[in-house]
Amino acid sequence: MEEFVKIVKKIVEEKDLREEEVLKMIDEKQEEFEGIISKVGAAYVVAKELGVNLKEFEEDEELKIKDLTPGMSSVNIKVKVVRIFDETRFTRKDGSEGKVKNILVGDETGITRLVLWDEQIDDFDYEEGDVIEIIRAYTKETYNGNVELRLGNYGLIKKIDEKIEVKDKDGGEVVIREYLNKNIVEINKDKENISIKGYFTRLFRKEPILRFCPKCKKRIEGEKCNIHNIESEKLLILSGIIDDGTSSIIVNFFRQDAEKLAGMYEEEIEEVIKKEGKDAFYERVEQRLLKGFFKIKGTVKVNDYNNTLEVTVHNFKELKEVI
Repeated sequence: MEEFVKIVKKIVEEKDLREEEVLKMIDEKQEEFEGIISKVGAAYVVAKELGVNLKEFEEDEELKIKDLTPGMSSVNIKVKVVRIFDETRFTRKDGSEGKVKNILVGDETGITRLVLWDEQIDDFDYEEGDVIEIIRAYTKETYNGNVELRLGNYGLIKKIDEKIEVKDKDGGEVVIREYLNKNIVEINKDKENISIKGYFTRLFRKEPILRFCPKCKKRIEGEKCNIHNIESEKLLILSGIIDDGTSSIIVNFFRQDAEKLAGMYEEEIEEVIKKEGKDAFYERVEQRLLKGFFKIKGTVKVNDYNNTLEVTVHNFKELKEVI
């Protein structure tokens, strides 16, 4: 409670208030938030509303997610990565391209969203389940009244060797997908989440962009489903074989993961195939992939057609050296 005492003392001194008045304001603020923030969090809110600058505390204090309120700066917090979402690309008004990525993080007091932009995304080299320390972040209120974390210009993220059990706001345990490190020869179970490392030895030259009916989910030819008379949707999929020296397995990449694998947007892929042909597109991709060593995380699935095991990829990265 040392931090709480310091904040109360600073408010009392700067605003010439009695300690009892400040404590009452903090209690009322906790009631207003229906107990979802701690006394420290409520003290931060009261100080902010009174115009008391607590930057000196925010820089040094390690907060919990429950303590976060909109408008905080220089926030230091330790959290576990719960889920990493695909990045979204967009075009700004000036024509430049931007990208944004959402990461769900949590601790024993709740979960929140960490939002990264542009170069910050390239520097985020962490995985679901990692415990990280976020330094010099700031908070922002979302459209639905929640609080999210953003990394400041001089902010940084680093992996730390600590254990954090993630709970939701009601105290319930949040299940984080765990991946088992396996050699490919050891993969023998359907629906198992696994992590493998290996070389691409082959990329299948199938049609990379399929069309399917959004209602019946069946593959169709053309832009409309004749049965349901609705517009078809596109699905980008790239498949290949990964070999780790013990065995090999088929891996399937969908949508944005397939774009990342190809190094092109879906629209660019369509344009290359239209102008140069499917083989030319795959030759470009193979020049990159067939020399690289990759770490892949995904779920094992049974191929109903031939009853073999394959991997649906959740995320992947190319490793700089063989580990």
